Amino acid sequence: MAEAEIQNNRHVYLAVLVAALGYFVDIYDLILFSIVRVDSLSSLGCTGACLEQNGMWILNMQMLGMLLGGVVWGILGDKKGRLSVLFGSILLYSLANIANAFVQNIEQYAWVRLVAGFGLAGELGAGITLVGELMSREKRGNGTTVVVTVGAAGAIFAGILTQMVSWQTAYLLGGGLGLSLLALRLGIRESVMFHSVHRRKDWEKRGLDPGKDAILVAGDFNCSLMNPEFAKERTIRGLFKEGWVSATERIAWPEAATVRPDPEGKYPSSDFDHILLSPGWVALLRSKTHRGRIYAGFKAGVLQDPNVPSDHWPVVVRF
Repeated sequence: MAEAEIQNNRHVYLAVLVAALGYFVDIYDLILFSIVRVDSLSSLGCTGACLEQNGMWILNMQMLGMLLGGVVWGILGDKKGRLSVLFGSILLYSLANIANAFVQNIEQYAWVRLVAGFGLAGELGAGITLVGELMSREKRGNGTTVVVTVGAAGAIFAGILTQMVSWQTAYLLGGGLGLSLLALRLGIRESVMFHSVHRRKDWEKRGLDPGKDAILVAGDFNCSLMNPEFAKERTIRGLFKEGWVSATERIAWPEAATVRPDPEGKYPSSDFDHILLSPGWVALLRSKTHRGRIYAGFKAGVLQDPNVPSDHWPVVVRF
């Protein structure tokens, strides 16, 4: 298996793990109030009919937060990315959980649960969406099954834990579990699908369609397709999946290297410089006639001339 494919699989598995654990904490926090309602409200001086009345009010506040959060996080997820939503929602409901352990009255309790519900609404939707976008069509069902199954265990964990610790400790533990997820979240990246959608919107703003228009993108991308340390690079590989081609893709290595190795031998030859052609341009070259001439393709080469006063060699493309 290629190094890039191995790295991609690890990334997908990590995304499933974080989404599953996030859902675990989500469900834990979601039902925690229902489990500790009597103990927590009693410790705040609420007894008798007050328990039912204020318990319902606080639960409604939590549900209201989830309703508002579902709308807001959904919009942010499409605009800013799933990872931004995951980070923001996990951080928000984790801090709210911690704050819950220190409430001094019913009003504080209700407003903190509103904030917690707002945060809870974003984590599950963003996590499931990210897993679905990262996994292949054949494996998406397996990924979501793992997420939901692990998440359901959060309810069991909450029921068992509250039998052994106080309601304040249960809230603190929920907040701590959420914050610990942020460390795992650092190893996750956005899906290619999300980047593809945003690239398409960017082209639309410029009045261009890569599928129809002849677009050439060239420059020093500072990333290599040949060196293993750049296996996680996504920008160029994402364009390849959309039908873009590299002018140097048919050149054997190391003849395709555009950056010479350094004199001390610390860094190998690299292909940091790229000329990329849009699917529309490729179609034009292969099938269109211009001024009576049929464009059958293109030829590219790298002028690896030692006399060039630079560590970057020029790339030449002939159409």
